[in-house]
Amino acid sequence: HVAPVCLSAQHGHPARYSGHLAENSPAGTPVEGVRIPLLIAGCPGADPDQSLSGNYASDFKLVYNNEHLNHLVLVSAKPLDREFIAMYELKVELSPRCQRRPAAIQVEVSDRNDNIPRFTFGNKTVQVDELTPLGTELARFDAKDGDAQRNGRVTFY
Repeated sequence: HVAPVCLSAQHGHPARYSGHLAENSPAGTPVEGVRIPLLIAGCPGADPDQSLSGNYASDFKLVYNNEHLNHLVLVSAKPLDREFIAMYELKVELSPRCQRRPAAIQVEVSDRNDNIPRFTFGNKTVQVDELTPLGTELARFDAKDGDAQRNGRVTFY
């Protein structure tokens, strides 16, 4: 378990948080590394979800931490797809009585091997003469996989 880290402590600047979440995690999964402190436990009258903005902010929700009511936790509102959005930039801005300063949050969606390789030119039929020497190249195929790094590597045998 990694403790949340505020990346900016300069007065007047937004507090910066960086977190990550594995793609296809169920709705309600907490974003690792994002726990936002509040000045008042539970912050009565505040609507945390109305304070969340940014690209596709509706993919997330802010909830009160069950163990520490003076913290908000960022959770997914639905399973996320890294191939659609790999990085989110969000902002949390509550009233000054609840939050000392706005929070800027960067969420990286980590890849899972959830895509199958696709052959780019469809099916090929290869006919081989029985006298063809062993080791002769018979055909070339090209395939693509939408996953990242090693999850997107395609190997032919």
